[in-house]
Amino acid sequence: MILSKISPILKVTPCPTTSPLSKIRTSPVHSVPFPPFLVIFAKPLAMVSATVIGRGARFAWGRIAAAKKTELKKKWTKWLWITGGVIGGCVGWGYASHVKECPYTGRRKFVALSTEQINRIAEEALEGLLEEYEEDIVESNNLLYQQVTKVANRILEGNKNIPEIFGKNWTILLVNKDIENAFVLPTGHIFVFKGMWDLCSNDGKLNEDKLGIILGHEMAHAILGHTAEKLSRSSLIESCLLVPMAVMWAFVPSDGIAFITHWFISKVVDICIELPFSREIESEADSFGLKLAAKACFDVREAPAFWMSTKLMAEMNATLEECTKNNADIVDADSYRTLELYLSTHPADDTRHKQLQESMEEALAIRQECRCPHLDSDYDPCKLVDQMREWWDDNKDALIKDTIEAKQSRRLRNVGVPLAIPDLNREKNYNEEKPGTSYAVQVFNIFRAGLIQVKD
Repeated sequence: MILSKISPILKVTPCPTTSPLSKIRTSPVHSVPFPPFLVIFAKPLAMVSATVIGRGARFAWGRIAAAKKTELKKKWTKWLWITGGVIGGCVGWGYASHVKECPYTGRRKFVALSTEQINRIAEEALEGLLEEYEEDIVESNNLLYQQVTKVANRILEGNKNIPEIFGKNWTILLVNKDIENAFVLPTGHIFVFKGMWDLCSNDGKLNEDKLGIILGHEMAHAILGHTAEKLSRSSLIESCLLVPMAVMWAFVPSDGIAFITHWFISKVVDICIELPFSREIESEADSFGLKLAAKACFDVREAPAFWMSTKLMAEMNATLEECTKNNADIVDADSYRTLELYLSTHPADDTRHKQLQESMEEALAIRQECRCPHLDSDYDPCKLVDQMREWWDDNKDALIKDTIEAKQSRRLRNVGVPLAIPDLNREKNYNEEKPGTSYAVQVFNIFRAGLIQVKD
């Protein structure tokens, strides 16, 4: 039974200054007057509606005689302007009545879904995810599950002054898949994949600080209500485009041209409006999640270091995979990422590193205010990544030449000077043990474990 593997992890009680759960309100709640599933399918419904209405109007207009068309134009022009004004006014009122200010970031946002409605959507998503990963959900008595639960509970315990913490059913679901991902549903269900646990581990030992940074980011999405905001925003945009798209279908004489125009406009809206907003809320979750992790006394220095290492590993993977594919010369991995950054739902790794580094002083001050233990001044995660960067720059040529043979033999090889594996008995065939782990992650983890050493 899948549900037997899910148990609540929240172990804290509300602070005395926190209102009872039934009275928690950060702003007035507004509900949309239609089922929430319409919000989920707003984009395809708007596209189909615009197509049907526009094509129907075009065909109907084509059957009318020319003299009659002139008469109808004079008669309908005034009413069309009035109707457009009424619709625009209703859309404007609907938008203004659902805008509220986030109490934690100060950003004004449009949210048309109530808590109950977004929870219904999340519960349906949960059922689908449980069905999809039914065979891969780890039992709650598993050691890895308990480690992830410990990290999540530290964040909840450290942030129990936030009312939204107590409005969710916080649970952990550890999925035994080699996918470097984690996410949190609006209801508080935390999904962590085994690949993410591996990414946050070093030689089989979990780096709780790194996982705390990642879970802080994902939990920030749930606390800040980003899912409800994103669905509401997408629905509003599609509603605003419905009439223009219908008019376009009505006036463009060819279905083929109308379809291409509709597709092109949709892509422009995605690139110019949807994707920048997605990157904005990801940055917001980075900032707020860093504060959550700081209040839980995690080492917040791991946050910028994580994105430094992510960028480096992406560069290593792109370079090694490309040279293996082409069996050719060294390639510039950055050239493959330029266009991807503009089409991405997340900010560039460099951007995230820079933003988190700028927030580091505030995060460290929060740790101090919370009377957290002092950080080890001899350990600097960013310096470790810098050393890995130096190692990559110095040994890239040799590593690329060796990669083709290494991948063919499925063995990670020592690439020679200035590298050394001090204990050959500790060398592991990572490709056999973790087939889903990227080559760069294997190299990076071995570097952190001390199997690869940089000479002074």
